[in-house]
Amino acid sequence: MTRTPPSGCTAAIATPTQQLRQFLALDAVVTGGNGLGYVFLAEPLESLLGVSGDLLRPVGAFLVVYGIAVAVVAGRANVSRAATQAIIAANGLWAAVSLLALALGVLSLTLFGGLWIAAQAVVVGGFAAAQNWALCRLC
Repeated sequence: MTRTPPSGCTAAIATPTQQLRQFLALDAVVTGGNGLGYVFLAEPLESLLGVSGDLLRPVGAFLVVYGIAVAVVAGRANVSRAATQAIIAANGLWAAVSLLALALGVLSLTLFGGLWIAAQAVVVGGFAAAQNWALCRLC
């Protein structure tokens, strides 16, 4: 389906594929950046969040690798439906586990740490919802 902007409008309208790529790319950048922060700023983040640097570093490394994988999916000539569905599922799982960890109090978080975990769960859940919406638009 071709969409044309209203008369006098110069803004480009993104296709569903472009929107999916944008959501995936934003996810990759935010996730990779977050991971790099966890890896290289583990000591100051430990006192700020209340999460051990021994946990932040491997979680950060995982996030860097995951962010790279998401970027690869976003950058492919044809965005893989199966890979995108796996990313959506992983993001949904990350958000749910983060909220569950908060609810169960399994981490000794500072107030800011609790707010950070809740905020990143909302952001990651938002990525999953946006990616799912864009993927469904391709049908």
